[in-house]
Amino acid sequence: MIKPICYITILLLLLVELALAQPNLVANGSFEILSECPVGADIEKSVGWFSPSEGTPDLFNACADLSTNLSVPMNSFGFQQAHTGNGYAGFVIYGQGTDYREYLATKLTSTLEAGHIYEISFYINLPEQSPIASNNLGFGFLADSAHFNTAGLLQILNADQSATTVMDSINWIKLSFIYKADGFENCLVIGNFKSDSETANIVFENNGSDQYYFIDDISIIEILSEVENIFTPNGDGTNDIAFHYGEVTFLSVEVFNRWGNTVNSIDVSKGWDGNDVEGRPLIDGVYFYQIKLYNKEIIKTGLINLIR
Repeated sequence: MIKPICYITILLLLLVELALAQPNLVANGSFEILSECPVGADIEKSVGWFSPSEGTPDLFNACADLSTNLSVPMNSFGFQQAHTGNGYAGFVIYGQGTDYREYLATKLTSTLEAGHIYEISFYINLPEQSPIASNNLGFGFLADSAHFNTAGLLQILNADQSATTVMDSINWIKLSFIYKADGFENCLVIGNFKSDSETANIVFENNGSDQYYFIDDISIIEILSEVENIFTPNGDGTNDIAFHYGEVTFLSVEVFNRWGNTVNSIDVSKGWDGNDVEGRPLIDGVYFYQIKLYNKEIIKTGLINLIR
């Protein structure tokens, strides 16, 4: 079962820290490591990837013979270079009234940790010969590898999906999600978990028959685990800055005093030096913080002790 993706206020004293430069938990996210070149619906030839259903996603690579229609950049769906490297995958996410689906799945390098926050992202492209663009492309998790004897919808509860309908046949478009883990997630599944009747679509005039998307560079990166609960901004070069998260553009931090007044809004690319919004040093004490996503949803709260 997938825990609903929600960003709740945690009214506890948390020991939290943003983890920078975390590894991608998807081992072969760009489909570059192959057991052999594809000749058919051969997603399993991309090491670690498989179809969790009776649907038949495809693997495309520059090593494939042109006669297979699975080469890169030219194949049966048109012309498209890989986002990175020499390969990508492709699949149907809208069955044109049949609810036919194709899904991609892979085991993660490690199970997600309960309560930790992850960014799940991938790049998609609408092939030139896809007659339809659709939304609801998203992800879900299983506790382990599994196979379902259906070519239709997978009933993975509380999967998340994007409302974006990607119509770009030239550029790769990034879809990104923020996910709070329950702690069981060890197998990633990508596809459309909504019915055709719930999926928006835009029809194009071309010679294609199957609705289709290319996908590349799939990643799961931990972005928030634990934050310091004490820092000492006294200029000695040790533990002088709090909430310093580098070039993270989707987080912001608000700091409040004991009376609930905002004392600073933190630029996480620089961090907090213990001063208020006017640059004046704050007194020693315990301050309350909220870490928010770009959409203002609160994903972490807690207390931090300022000691000079």
